[in-house]
Amino acid sequence: MEVNFDSRTHCVLATFTGPVSAEGLLQAFYKTIDAAVERDLGLIVVDCSALEGTLTTTERFNIGESGAAYSFSKSRKLRPKIALVGKPPLIDGFGATAASNRGLNAKAFSDVPRALDWLGIPQVNSD
Repeated sequence: MEVNFDSRTHCVLATFTGPVSAEGLLQAFYKTIDAAVERDLGLIVVDCSALEGTLTTTERFNIGESGAAYSFSKSRKLRPKIALVGKPPLIDGFGATAASNRGLNAKAFSDVPRALDWLGIPQVNSD
């Protein structure tokens, strides 16, 4: 699995691509949190639209739980708001709910524009 970062003015945009595995996805999420902490950016978009494969319900739960714990361990000051983008069955909101239930502000979306809107990030029109 590959991770590409686009640090924007208001957020970190992480794009995950390739075959998915639970461990790979968790490590990619850790890298994303690290990038946000380094840049002091609390708004994060994690775009999983290009990932190939699926995870079990238990794996998605564990990723949400572990991701929340890692996020809180990295910074007492930065409490990120994370928009997760993808489509079922891989991204169905369950992992984001597991993270939210542990105090992380996370929500799943089917596309990046809706995710940016939820984060309150203005979108550039290409007119």
